Amino acid sequence: MAPARVRSGWGCCPIAPVAADDPAAIGRTNDAVLYGGTVHLWIEAGDDEAADLAQRLPSAASDAFGTPFGELLAAADWNFYDIDPMLFSPAAVTLTSTESGRAHHGGGLAPEVLERSFTG
Repeated sequence: MAPARVRSGWGCCPIAPVAADDPAAIGRTNDAVLYGGTVHLWIEAGDDEAADLAQRLPSAASDAFGTPFGELLAAADWNFYDIDPMLFSPAAVTLTSTESGRAHHGGGLAPEVLERSFTG
């Protein structure tokens, strides 16, 4: 989906707590989006395409989903490019077709992963 097809949108995520050091802060802020972020986009697309995208866009579509970002980054020796790019998405996605007005939802919040990240 081309970004130019997005007509409107909003998103939110929790504010990560202060961390002891930069690596922990990077992990927590990414986890806030990956496991606690929500986005709702109104897109120029039909229902079939919006429904398909709603399933493929959330961070849960990644095989890496469920592991705190700091752990993934350490395992990748701090090379962001070695982390599955599909993980870099919000936890929950709602896409509304401007053609039909129907909303399609994918993903979901993962508070247990946020708790691991925010208290670790």
